Amino acid sequence: YGIHSSTQCTNLGGTVVSDGGDEFCRFGGASCKAGWTQFKEWSTTVPNTCHGEGCHSMSGYDGAIECITLSHSWSNNIREICNYHLSGHWDRFDWSCCTTGYPSTCYATITQVGCY
Repeated sequence: YGIHSSTQCTNLGGTVVSDGGDEFCRFGGASCKAGWTQFKEWSTTVPNTCHGEGCHSMSGYDGAIECITLSHSWSNNIREICNYHLSGHWDRFDWSCCTTGYPSTCYATITQVGCY
């Protein structure tokens, strides 16, 4: 959008890229440099695993309540999420593990971001 130059992009360690119409800067990391704004949803992500505490019983710990996000290569895609519960307890009637509380959101890790 003409806010920053190609030279400013490369001087900050970025790479000038195009979506076929607009040129913008690709930076390594999860966020834009100070004074820059994310361009659409351009990014690269890698999977992230989030863990809850799982269920506890008289015999001890019974695994984690977890989720693993999906990921995407460099593209104009939204950041992937998955939901997991922070904790659980044993149902005393059927001895199943029941999640407790509202689910938490796990976000894919951003490794590159498009900025202008």
